[in-house]
Amino acid sequence: MRPGIPAQAIEPTHAARAAALPLLSTDGGDWVRARIAGADVHQKPGQPRRSLKVIYTDERGEIFRDWLAFEHSPGARWHAVRKWQQLGGSMPAPNTASEALWRQHELARSVDILTSFDGKFWQVTQRRARPEQAA
Repeated sequence: MRPGIPAQAIEPTHAARAAALPLLSTDGGDWVRARIAGADVHQKPGQPRRSLKVIYTDERGEIFRDWLAFEHSPGARWHAVRKWQQLGGSMPAPNTASEALWRQHELARSVDILTSFDGKFWQVTQRRARPEQAA
Protein backbone atom coordinates (compact mmCIF):
# COMPACT_ATOMS: atom_id res chain seq x y z
CA MET A 1 0.00 0.00 0.00
CA ARG A 2 1.34 3.41 -0.93
CA PRO A 3 0.58 6.72 0.81
CA GLY A 4 -2.27 8.63 -0.79
CA ILE A 5 -3.76 5.60 -2.49
CA PRO A 6 -6.88 4.22 -0.78
CA ALA A 7 -6.78 0.60 0.34
CA GLN A 8 -9.19 -1.70 -1.39
CA ALA A 9 -11.17 -4.31 0.49
CA ILE A 10 -9.93 -7.79 -0.25
CA GLU A 11 -12.60 -10.45 -0.35
CA PRO A 12 -11.52 -13.81 1.12
CA THR A 13 -11.29 -16.67 -1.36
CA HIS A 14 -12.19 -19.32 1.22
CA ALA A 15 -15.00 -20.09 3.65
CA ALA A 16 -12.89 -20.20 6.80
CA ARG A 17 -13.83 -17.89 9.64
CA ALA A 18 -11.87 -16.91 12.74
CA ALA A 19 -12.79 -18.72 15.95
CA ALA A 20 -14.36 -16.83 18.83
CA LEU A 21 -11.13 -17.25 20.81
CA PRO A 22 -7.64 -17.48 19.37
CA LEU A 23 -5.94 -20.87 19.74
CA LEU A 24 -3.40 -19.61 22.28
CA SER A 25 -5.86 -17.52 24.25
CA THR A 26 -5.99 -17.89 28.01
CA ASP A 27 -9.55 -16.50 28.02
CA GLY A 28 -12.35 -18.94 28.63
CA GLY A 29 -10.16 -21.70 30.05
CA ASP A 30 -9.08 -22.85 33.44
CA TRP A 31 -5.83 -24.44 34.49
CA VAL A 32 -6.26 -28.19 34.93
CA ARG A 33 -4.31 -30.19 37.49
CA ALA A 34 -2.69 -33.09 35.70
CA ARG A 35 0.14 -35.59 35.83
CA ILE A 36 2.55 -36.63 33.13
CA ALA A 37 1.44 -40.20 32.56
CA GLY A 38 4.12 -41.02 30.02
CA ALA A 39 6.08 -40.02 26.98
CA ASP A 40 7.03 -41.65 23.71
CA VAL A 41 8.75 -40.86 20.44
CA HIS A 42 6.19 -39.92 17.78
CA GLN A 43 6.76 -39.94 14.04
CA LYS A 44 4.12 -39.19 11.43
CA PRO A 45 4.04 -41.74 8.59
CA GLY A 46 6.27 -40.63 5.73
CA GLN A 47 7.96 -37.89 7.77
CA PRO A 48 11.67 -38.11 8.66
CA ARG A 49 11.50 -35.92 11.78
CA ARG A 50 10.30 -37.16 15.13
CA SER A 51 8.79 -35.49 18.20
CA LEU A 52 8.46 -36.33 21.87
CA LYS A 53 4.79 -37.01 22.64
CA VAL A 54 3.95 -36.14 26.26
CA ILE A 55 0.77 -37.70 27.66
CA TYR A 56 -1.06 -35.97 30.51
CA THR A 57 -3.99 -37.27 32.55
CA ASP A 58 -6.19 -35.01 34.62
CA GLU A 59 -7.91 -35.80 37.91
CA ARG A 60 -10.95 -37.21 36.04
CA GLY A 61 -8.79 -39.53 33.95
CA GLU A 62 -9.07 -37.53 30.72
CA ILE A 63 -6.04 -37.74 28.45
CA PHE A 64 -4.32 -34.80 26.75
CA ARG A 65 -1.30 -34.95 24.45
CA ASP A 66 1.45 -32.46 23.71
CA TRP A 67 4.28 -32.68 21.18
CA LEU A 68 7.82 -31.35 21.64
CA ALA A 69 9.33 -31.06 18.16
CA PHE A 70 13.06 -30.99 18.93
CA GLU A 71 14.01 -32.29 15.46
CA HIS A 72 11.85 -29.93 13.40
CA SER A 73 12.36 -26.38 12.09
CA PRO A 74 14.17 -23.79 14.25
CA GLY A 75 10.84 -22.22 15.26
CA ALA A 76 9.32 -25.57 16.25
CA ARG A 77 12.49 -26.45 18.16
CA TRP A 78 12.31 -23.11 20.00
CA HIS A 79 8.80 -24.00 21.18
CA ALA A 80 9.93 -27.51 22.17
CA VAL A 81 12.76 -26.08 24.29
CA ARG A 82 10.34 -23.64 25.94
CA LYS A 83 7.89 -26.46 26.72
CA TRP A 84 10.76 -28.60 28.05
CA GLN A 85 11.73 -25.82 30.45
CA GLN A 86 8.12 -25.21 31.51
CA LEU A 87 7.85 -28.90 32.41
CA GLY A 88 10.98 -28.73 34.56
CA GLY A 89 13.49 -30.21 32.11
CA SER A 90 17.16 -29.30 32.55
CA MET A 91 19.17 -27.25 30.08
CA PRO A 92 20.65 -27.69 27.63
CA ALA A 93 17.51 -29.16 26.12
CA PRO A 94 17.64 -32.46 24.23
CA ASN A 95 18.62 -32.39 20.56
CA THR A 96 16.44 -35.31 19.50
CA ALA A 97 13.18 -36.97 20.49
CA SER A 98 15.12 -40.07 21.55
CA GLU A 99 17.34 -38.04 23.85
CA ALA A 100 14.26 -36.33 25.32
CA LEU A 101 12.67 -39.74 25.96
CA TRP A 102 15.85 -40.89 27.69
CA ARG A 103 15.80 -37.71 29.83
CA GLN A 104 12.07 -37.72 30.64
CA HIS A 105 12.92 -38.37 34.30
CA GLU A 106 13.85 -34.66 34.47
CA LEU A 107 10.26 -33.59 33.87
CA ALA A 108 7.89 -32.80 36.72
CA ARG A 109 5.23 -35.44 37.28
CA SER A 110 2.66 -32.96 38.63
CA VAL A 111 1.75 -30.19 36.20
CA ASP A 112 -0.97 -27.69 35.46
CA ILE A 113 -2.11 -27.44 31.85
CA LEU A 114 -4.28 -24.95 30.01
CA THR A 115 -6.21 -26.43 27.10
CA SER A 116 -8.36 -25.23 24.24
CA PHE A 117 -10.48 -27.08 21.71
CA ASP A 118 -9.49 -26.35 18.11
CA GLY A 119 -12.67 -27.81 16.63
CA LYS A 120 -11.22 -31.30 16.30
CA PHE A 121 -8.76 -31.91 19.15
CA TRP A 122 -7.93 -30.58 22.59
CA GLN A 123 -4.65 -28.66 22.45
CA VAL A 124 -2.36 -28.04 25.42
CA THR A 125 -1.70 -24.32 25.02
CA GLN A 126 0.27 -23.74 28.21
CA ARG A 127 1.89 -25.87 30.84
CA ARG A 128 3.67 -25.34 34.14
CA ALA A 129 5.38 -27.68 36.58
CA ARG A 130 3.83 -27.97 40.01
CA PRO A 131 5.98 -28.75 43.06
CA GLU A 132 5.62 -32.32 44.29
CA GLN A 133 3.66 -32.71 47.50
CA ALA A 134 5.53 -34.30 50.40
CA ALA A 135 3.97 -37.62 51.42
